[in-house]
Amino acid sequence: MYQDNSFNSLPVGLRFYWYESEKWEKLPQYWAELCGSMHRLVFVREQFNTINEVSDISEALHRLEYHMENYLIRIYELRERALKLLEAFCGEKNIGKLKQKERRKDEVEKILPNNPEISSQYLDLLSILDDDIELRNQNTHETFLSLGYSNGYDIYDPYDVLVEFQAQSSEYDEFVQQLKEAIDQTIHCYENKINQIIDLTQGLLEEMDWTNR
Repeated sequence: MYQDNSFNSLPVGLRFYWYESEKWEKLPQYWAELCGSMHRLVFVREQFNTINEVSDISEALHRLEYHMENYLIRIYELRERALKLLEAFCGEKNIGKLKQKERRKDEVEKILPNNPEISSQYLDLLSILDDDIELRNQNTHETFLSLGYSNGYDIYDPYDVLVEFQAQSSEYDEFVQQLKEAIDQTIHCYENKINQIIDLTQGLLEEMDWTNR
């Protein structure tokens, strides 16, 4: 077992640690890690539902942006954990090529010829994650993702528009209402995606439950 050394000045307390397992421990370890990734995604879903409790529109936007970014981090983590579990389950190594859309179906069916249910669920999971993983990969030290408001023709910084309309009460109130509706729509969209991801992940965990082997 290894632990984070950045808090050496605090001999007692909570800190990160990690465990490097033996080969025979890989399957239960990766199974548990995928469970953990799924549970963290459940927490993200719960946090989306708290946004509508915030009355200040700027604060609501900040919280929405934070949870949208957190979602991108969590689904990337979940995809990697699912890949590691699949490696341990089928005894294959270095199957990162399964991430490649054009090759993955043939590759998954080749390493899981006798497990069509796992193959189907895994491919469906990757398919749901693909677009958001690509978006997550855009958020780098060179390209910073920002939350914008699209009117169907162009996209604007909502904070700039709020400042611009601040002296015009009717326009300001109308735009705030539009933002609230957009926030609610976005929350429902992410809830639906998270529910689908959780359902597929649960199916994979049931099919690859190491206690039943």
